[in-house]
Amino acid sequence: MPDPTLTAQSRVCRIQDVLDTEIDDQTVMMDIEQGSYFGLNETATRIWAMLAEPTVIGELCNRLTEQFDVPREQCEQQVVAFLGSLLDRGLLQIVTDES
Repeated sequence: MPDPTLTAQSRVCRIQDVLDTEIDDQTVMMDIEQGSYFGLNETATRIWAMLAEPTVIGELCNRLTEQFDVPREQCEQQVVAFLGSLLDRGLLQIVTDES
């Protein structure tokens, strides 16, 4: 279920305390604070790379629909769900004007 706090207008950025490396078009990440590690597939790896700088979710979806053959609405739903899971795990932050 999509995170209700995330919308196409939300600006998000990955947190800096995560170590990550790419292996064969996939990313392996480790959150040192939590002692957890995660693996990302090729598409999620592309999204993770785009989150190095604060990014508006709608703009992220625009770039993804240019790169992949996916309807915009489906892309946005899946991206919001994925980013919601990153947010829940403490790997993503919502960037506000006060941040």
